[in-house]
Amino acid sequence: MEQSPRAVLSQLSATESIAMTIGRSLMIFDVEGTLVDSTGLTLRCWQETLQSFGFEFPRNALQRHSGQDPHDMLYELLPGPHVTRVLGRIIEMQGQRYREKYRPQVTAFPDVRTLFERVKRARRLIALATSSSADELDHYLSLLNLGDLVDAVACGDDVQHDKPDSALIEVTLLRAGKAAPEEAVMIGDTPYDVIAAKHARVRAIGMLSGGFSRTELEVSGCAAVYRDPSDLLAHYDETARLLA
Repeated sequence: MEQSPRAVLSQLSATESIAMTIGRSLMIFDVEGTLVDSTGLTLRCWQETLQSFGFEFPRNALQRHSGQDPHDMLYELLPGPHVTRVLGRIIEMQGQRYREKYRPQVTAFPDVRTLFERVKRARRLIALATSSSADELDHYLSLLNLGDLVDAVACGDDVQHDKPDSALIEVTLLRAGKAAPEEAVMIGDTPYDVIAAKHARVRAIGMLSGGFSRTELEVSGCAAVYRDPSDLLAHYDETARLLA
């Protein structure tokens, strides 16, 4: 039976990972909003799902929570103590709606594979740290055609609490051969990516592709901010100096 891209990646042994890490830096990429154009679709899905439960929110109110742990988001958005009773059902319905209606519409940003090939030519490791579920990560890996270029992955199913908690970044560091935080950089499109990286003592680079402003990303702690993967590729040499 053919294995999923994520399953193939997980077969990399710890010994191999450690050997690959020696003398190199690690680039950790978020996926949704960073490598694939999904933010608008995800926000629309949340808006529809919340409407079905009787809660109305404009898109800009939801945008502020893009990339945040959904439990944290809902506790901040929904009034009153009753939120605990409906929280699980809202998250489950949003996930189902997204898979059935919106995930098929997601497209890859241009130049992602070219960017990853440039990173590999510099003999750096590449990892993915995404809030996506395991099945969503498999879908995105196939969409992006990156399986042969990625050294480690961690997804939302691997942790109990999502970004801005640092757990996802810490799992990624471990799976990338116990890479040291000071040898890594996180590339993400939301302040929650940046805060999670900061908590894990990892430097961060921001992308404007997730709908947050340059100022918001810089205030969160980004060492640099680029428009999208194409822009990062065009400025790769200056980005590499952050890893020196």
